[in-house]
Amino acid sequence: MWFKGGYSTIVRIATVNSNMSLRGVGRIARLAQLKISVNEDGSKATVSLPGFSLDDIDRTGNVSVSRVQRLLTAVRIAAYHTPNLKTGVSFLEYDTLTSDCLTFMASTKTEVSRDLYTLVNLPELPALQAEIQLGYVGSSSLNSIALLRNKANGQVLAQNVNQVVTVDKVKRKPTPIPDWWKTKYVPVVSGNQRLIVAPLEIPDKVYDYQIHVAWSDIDGYGHTNYVCYIRYCLDSAMDAVKKNYFSKFEDDILLYHVKDMQISYRGESAAGDVLSVKAWEDESNPYHLYFDIASKGKTIFQCGMLFHEPLC
Repeated sequence: MWFKGGYSTIVRIATVNSNMSLRGVGRIARLAQLKISVNEDGSKATVSLPGFSLDDIDRTGNVSVSRVQRLLTAVRIAAYHTPNLKTGVSFLEYDTLTSDCLTFMASTKTEVSRDLYTLVNLPELPALQAEIQLGYVGSSSLNSIALLRNKANGQVLAQNVNQVVTVDKVKRKPTPIPDWWKTKYVPVVSGNQRLIVAPLEIPDKVYDYQIHVAWSDIDGYGHTNYVCYIRYCLDSAMDAVKKNYFSKFEDDILLYHVKDMQISYRGESAAGDVLSVKAWEDESNPYHLYFDIASKGKTIFQCGMLFHEPLC
């Protein structure tokens, strides 16, 4: 379907596997029909997709927050790398922008509504809709904003900001965003605020846990996929819960609903690496947990994870 200025098309792409290389976007086992449209001025892409599946539900019957993060990554990939069938141009010409460079995740912030977790109580899981906009453009970094909505009523279920750095493919150092791209797309930026996640100070008393990175956690760049670190944090928290380490969490960490995550990526890890995870709770709010993940003694990931307080 075509309309003035914008475009709409359908692409088959995995909804949950963000470990794939871009060449493998359309070549993995679980495929879904995603309808992608871009508005007239090219500032917003909308991706319509089926509701959550059984694979998105964790062992406690909740929607998995790491799967939500994967989903928001998948819809970005779909929008960025699916060209307008008439012009051959993708949303924000992101595929052209990244043809000569890599983009590495620097930080991300995700807010999740209580309403997302109650979807599993409905007779049928509703279809979803994601909206992606450019949020900030700097000299060698940019961010995008993604909203996930209940398509039936438009309710915002989750909001995510991803801050990435453009990196030279050979030197693996930050490289400037091309002037042609900034000239064309800075005018459609929404908000123009850089996402900065302050480093965490690790206290003396923490819960220690170890993770072995598996090959199934590796992305197309040969490094641990950024979403996997969320799972590592929750695994360490679960181990701490079983040892009665935290003051408010009992039974299973996944029974508690993540409200907000602020994440900083400071390094890389690879298959076979043994990672050290440190977890602790906020002194003033026991429903706010912090995590530091290190490889070979160096911090590579930090996360603050705030949970919705139980209603009863």
